[in-house]
Amino acid sequence: MQPLNPLASLLHQLFTTGEIARSKISSRIRKELSGLFDLGALREEKRSGGWVVLVTNVESVRRFADRRFPSGLFGEDDTSEGRRTQSLNRFGDTKSMPGLDFEFVLLRAFGDAQVVTTMLNNKVKIDAPEITCQTGCIALTLHDSGDLTELPQIRGNVATVEGPELFYRFDWASVDVSVAVLTNGRMSDRMLNWVTSAMIEGALTHFGDYDPVGLDEYRRLKERAPRATFYMPEDLESHFKENRFLKPALMDKSSKLLPRLVQSRDTDILKVIDLMRRYGGGVEQEVLIL
Repeated sequence: MQPLNPLASLLHQLFTTGEIARSKISSRIRKELSGLFDLGALREEKRSGGWVVLVTNVESVRRFADRRFPSGLFGEDDTSEGRRTQSLNRFGDTKSMPGLDFEFVLLRAFGDAQVVTTMLNNKVKIDAPEITCQTGCIALTLHDSGDLTELPQIRGNVATVEGPELFYRFDWASVDVSVAVLTNGRMSDRMLNWVTSAMIEGALTHFGDYDPVGLDEYRRLKERAPRATFYMPEDLESHFKENRFLKPALMDKSSKLLPRLVQSRDTDILKVIDLMRRYGGGVEQEVLIL
C-alpha cells in the first residue's frame, strides 16, 4: 500500500527514519510544512553530503499529520463511499480529490423508447415516455463502473443535445428521435463512454451549434461510435445567410479547433466548416426551433 500523496509519503519517511534530505522536499510541500519549521518541530541540519531536515518534536508532527490525513497516511481507516466523502475523510477537505464518481443526466423519452436502469443490482425498466409527459424530463445517475451492463440501457434512436432550450422545446418526433439526452455543452468522459457504448441500442445523432465547438464535440462521438451522425437540416445554409443568426464570434473564439477539424473525412464536418468560412461565422442550434 502506498501513502495517499507526496506529502503523506514524506511524513511517513520522517516518522520512520526521523529525517529526510532537504532536496526531496518540493517548494509546495515546504510551504505546507512552514508551520512546523516555525514551531521548531522540524529543523534543517548540515551534513557532509548536504542538508537534511530532522524531526525535533514528534508529537507536533504527528498532530499535523492527523489533521491533514484524518484516515491515516495510507488511508487505512477510510471506509467512506464517494470521492468527495473520501476526500474529506482522507484529507479533511472535500475538494482535495477533484471531481465526483457519479453524475446526473437528464433525458426526454418518447413513443416506444425503452429505458432500463440498475438499482441495488437489479434491472428496472421505467416508463420513460410517460414520466416525460408527466414531469418534462427524467433524471438518471451515471456511476463510474468497469461493468458497462450497470449503466442505463436505452432502446431507441438517441440524440445528444448541447443546449437545454433545444432539449426541451424541439419536436423530436419530427426527426425520428426517441430519446434526447442533455449534455449541457461538453460531455464528460463518463457520459461519452455511456452514449457510445453498446448500452445505447439505436441511432446516435449529435445536435450541437454549427461552430467549431459543436463540430469538435461531434468528432469526439464519431471517434468512439462510427455510427454517430451530426444533425444537418436541409435549410442549414439559409440560416448562415441570415445576418441576424450568423455569429462571427462563434468561429473566432474557437478557431484553434479548426486545424484538427479540417483533417476530418466526415462530410458533415467539412460542409459546416465550408459554410463558416464562406459566411464568416457560426450559427447556434436554437435556430432549429424557429
